[in-house]
Amino acid sequence: MSDKKCVGNCIKNNEKTIHPFNLTIIENLKNNIICPSKNYYDKKTKKTLEVTDDCNNITRNEIVNFMDKPYVHINNLYLLHNVFKINEVDDISVWVNDNMSKPTRFITRILNIWIKTNLKELKKYQQLLVKIIGDIVVRKKIVIKNKEKIINRLLPQFVKLWIEKINPDNFYFDIFLDLEIYLK
Repeated sequence: MSDKKCVGNCIKNNEKTIHPFNLTIIENLKNNIICPSKNYYDKKTKKTLEVTDDCNNITRNEIVNFMDKPYVHINNLYLLHNVFKINEVDDISVWVNDNMSKPTRFITRILNIWIKTNLKELKKYQQLLVKIIGDIVVRKKIVIKNKEKIINRLLPQFVKLWIEKINPDNFYFDIFLDLEIYLK
């Protein structure tokens, strides 16, 4: 399907619908048609903006496919800024520290989103990433042989190599899984 095509019920002027991600009521107060399942997060204004699309007539098959696997685009910046309140580099350390009681997989998922979003600038913050990963390993009591040696020597090397090689568009993007493989 074309990236420009809106699959679902497009909202005409003065119509309302429920947003598929945050389940809030959306009302179209504009003169053009908007697509409720497509929006983007504007980093400068820190607001979510609607995308106006040509809402074509869609086929019965497309409707069935949409019902089976609905398209909901969740922007990483939107998640970081609006849901988790991680706006600056220092916020990720604070967030990880404040959420250490949550499941490790949840923490690493958010850290992976932050890494993916900030990969280009991450070369400057490698030490921060090493510290955060080390803190997670220690505080979550992740069992690793020679933990001190790994955290002090191997982890900085791993982070440097990983940042240089990783592609943010990879489907499998998980620094902790890659670390586990690296240590084996």
